[in-house]
Amino acid sequence: MDEIFSSGFNPNKDILEVPQQEGEAEEDHYFGDIGASTSRHVSSLSFGERQLWEGLIVTKNGLIFRTEPSPNQHDPDPFNLKGKDMERYFEKIRRDNKGKFIPHDTFDHLKEAMEEESARAVKSEDAYSRSELLSYDQLEKFPGMMKYIDIPQTPRDLFVYMGNTNQMFYDEFPEGCQDSKVINTVLSILNKKEEKLTPDYLEWFRDTFLPSQVMRPYTLKYLTRLTNDLLLGEEPEEAAQKALSSIEANYKVEYLNKAAHLARQDKIYMLLYTKEKEWTKQFKSGKNVYPSIKMFGKALFDISKEEGMPRAKAHHWDRYRRIKTKLAPRVYICGIDVNRADMYRLKKLFKKQSEDIWFKRPFESTIDLVNKGYVTRSTFAESNSEEEQLLEGLDLAILKAKQENNLSSVNKYREQLIMLQKTKYTNVDWSNIWTYYNLVKGDILEREK
Repeated sequence: MDEIFSSGFNPNKDILEVPQQEGEAEEDHYFGDIGASTSRHVSSLSFGERQLWEGLIVTKNGLIFRTEPSPNQHDPDPFNLKGKDMERYFEKIRRDNKGKFIPHDTFDHLKEAMEEESARAVKSEDAYSRSELLSYDQLEKFPGMMKYIDIPQTPRDLFVYMGNTNQMFYDEFPEGCQDSKVINTVLSILNKKEEKLTPDYLEWFRDTFLPSQVMRPYTLKYLTRLTNDLLLGEEPEEAAQKALSSIEANYKVEYLNKAAHLARQDKIYMLLYTKEKEWTKQFKSGKNVYPSIKMFGKALFDISKEEGMPRAKAHHWDRYRRIKTKLAPRVYICGIDVNRADMYRLKKLFKKQSEDIWFKRPFESTIDLVNKGYVTRSTFAESNSEEEQLLEGLDLAILKAKQENNLSSVNKYREQLIMLQKTKYTNVDWSNIWTYYNLVKGDILEREK
């Protein structure tokens, strides 16, 4: 008869571990060919189990890991520029800045930084920094030249611990609990054949062995209850699952209480917590709190640089960014809140720019989207449509208004649009036309302030 916890309730073990099999030859009754065993095991898995098999890594002692790309990237080239790109860099800045005035100090600092980077790139042996690389025919002819070129090493993936295939009751076991070792010891001792777990043995285990072990009171309480359930004849595996789930629930409360205690001692965290409650209340009442949040972030950054003052750490800035995203203003384009829309809606509205917008969020206003070049006439009109023709005329009027530094051309085109809406273009979606009109006109008014 098997032990009382014979199944072990670890679904990963049957999927991730290749069972030992007999060899292909009749006389081989002990060891099977590892290739044949693995092939037979993988072919027996379902589609979902196959994904688990291919996506996780298991060591010889049963430890399970998943891999994540490393966030650590040592890049000695902060501008990521090569060769002629440096000469075109300032031209790109002017083009991206949409003609707005840039202080001369900004260019002075950039030029100094670019000169330093250019000098560093000339001296560097990094193949990604040098503007002239070895051509393939040269490399094929002189393969030994590779040893004179420094190719940066790709950062290794991070291994994230996912548990152990040998852990009994994988889903219910309180992973990380300080009493884990004692709990596993208890499960191992109790995992005997049923006829060996006599009432006398279980009573000795409950009254003598368990009290002699060092563990938390709630762990002792539920392991004692497990022993009593076995004495009463309950199904062993169900009793163990119930006891482990109760221990995990208590450990969770203990962990959260400890985290709350540490948070109360963290002055910056408590300040963020208090300000978040204040900003949330104001946000729900309809007030735009985004400027206050940005001012707070700047003040926190300045304070962190001063000696003798509390220094904001990574988890503080992570909390600040989440607050900033949560309480960002509602920026509507065609009825979609750009700061909170999912990727499906963003792609429907912004097409190829949707991913860039997703990572650049939050935006302060619709004018902010216009200034950064995300809102164009293609956002509101299909190509070669009547809407695009109307918006193209509006863009020409806007360009003329910028050149003349007045809105007369825009106002004249507005009158034409009103006339066309009444007489000719009755099938056009005019809501998009007027939305784009208000956005680009608002952009001009913003520039004139």
